[in-house]
Amino acid sequence: MAPLAPNLTNRWFYTYQNARNAHEFMIRGTDIATVADADALVAAILSAIGNRFAASTITKVEHSTIGDNVRFGIVNERLGDEFGSGSGTPEQYATELTFTGKTLGGRRWRFGIFGWMSDTGDFRQTASEDAEVAAVVNIWATDDPTHVGIDGLKVFPNAYANIKPNDHWVKESRD
Repeated sequence: MAPLAPNLTNRWFYTYQNARNAHEFMIRGTDIATVADADALVAAILSAIGNRFAASTITKVEHSTIGDNVRFGIVNERLGDEFGSGSGTPEQYATELTFTGKTLGGRRWRFGIFGWMSDTGDFRQTASEDAEVAAVVNIWATDDPTHVGIDGLKVFPNAYANIKPNDHWVKESRD
């Protein structure tokens, strides 16, 4: 498939800070998606799995509209929200829980959050093994204007989440 421009959808960028690092995740939306839709998705995901992460706070939210490559800071419901609990080890702060899948158009999709403090097991948790992973997979599987990939089409998540330390953040923890 030919590459797509990254600005084909609305995008909301949520920056969060744990005791060690700041990270960011992005929510994409169709032309009818609003910041309230993105906030509702973030609230649902963090409610489902937030307690499995190191204590973190959403410190910044930015929005970029369809066709635009510039981000603008916005004030919204999630700004200042806290999720997770406790402090982690350097390895836990570097560990990411990543959901993957494809869009209706066949484009790859992924969504990840750093600071996983539960067991990594075999580096994958299936929806049948883990109730929180199942809850997030089910959230992404529903129809919503924010459940889209780079092509603006509906996301079909895999029924698992990958769990592993990110090489960049492992290296950063050694410094």
